[in-house]
Amino acid sequence: MFIEIRNSPISEEEALAKLEKGGCGSTVLFSGIVRPEEGGRRISALHYEHYPGMAERMITVIVTDAMKNFRISDAAVIHRTGDVPAGEISVVVAVSSERRKEGFRACEEIIDRLKTTVPIWKKEIGEVTQWQSERLQQREERKQK
Repeated sequence: MFIEIRNSPISEEEALAKLEKGGCGSTVLFSGIVRPEEGGRRISALHYEHYPGMAERMITVIVTDAMKNFRISDAAVIHRTGDVPAGEISVVVAVSSERRKEGFRACEEIIDRLKTTVPIWKKEIGEVTQWQSERLQQREERKQK
């Protein structure tokens, strides 16, 4: 298991190289890439911040659960912090498993839980600069009117 949160570029090859693949029949890779547009607004970058120590511990729990629940052999999760320009990778999740089905399910579970539970926050930088949570709250408020 390899988990890292850092303020420098990430590559897919790096995450795949961290995996223990002995006896595995598949590797599955998810790459989160900063989109140049969100909700009709141009975005030049996303700014990520995290709760050091806590974020890594929570990702470790998520990966440990995935290893147990989906019988994957290994996983690597690398998340970037700071300003990540549009078009660049912000997060990579790679898993190795005996069978592809378990690998795909585990990879999806890891990224879904990471995005919803781990203390990593993002601010959209572009036409309008705001924390993603503010934009989502404004959208909910508009729906309620």
